[in-house]
Amino acid sequence: LYIEITRDGKPLDEVSYEISSKINEEIQVGDSGWFQYTYTIGKENFTSDGVYKISISSEDATGNTPENNNYDDKLIVFRVDNTIPEITSIVGLEENIVNAQEVEVKYDIYDTIGLKSVTVYVEGKQHGEAVTDFGADINNYSGSFVLQENRNAQRVQIVVEDLAGNVI
Repeated sequence: LYIEITRDGKPLDEVSYEISSKINEEIQVGDSGWFQYTYTIGKENFTSDGVYKISISSEDATGNTPENNNYDDKLIVFRVDNTIPEITSIVGLEENIVNAQEVEVKYDIYDTIGLKSVTVYVEGKQHGEAVTDFGADINNYSGSFVLQENRNAQRVQIVVEDLAGNVI
C-alpha cells in the first residue's frame, strides 16, 4: 500500500496513517476476489491551510497497482481554510468629508482558497446586491459602489465570506 498526500501540489514529508488488516465482513467478496480494508489517515496531516490531494495505491500478488487518481469518481481533493479573507485595498473613503454629490468607493479582496460572497452595508442596510459570482478567479475580486451625498457621516461595512465560512 502506498499513500501520498500533497498540499498545494507539494508532497508531505511524513504521512500518518493506519491500515486495518481485518477484512470487512459487511462487504461480500465479489467474483474478482477483492477484499475491502479500512485505511485511517490521521487528521494531523491536515493542520495547515491549503488544497490537499490524497493518492492511494496498492499492489496485489500479480503486480497490479490500481490508484484512486485513475478514476474521476474516486479523486480525493479538499481544502483546509482557517484564515479570514483579506480586504487588500479600499479607495474613496480616505477623507472624513468629501465635497461631492457622490463618491465611488473601490475595493480589492483576496482569499487563498476561494471567495463565497461580498456584501456592502451602509448604515446597517445592504447596499446593492451581494456578489457571489467571481467568474474564473474565485481568489481575487475588485468591486465598487457609489455613496450618495449625506449631511451626516455614513457608516460603511464591506463583509467578505470565504468558502470555508471565515468572515471579515
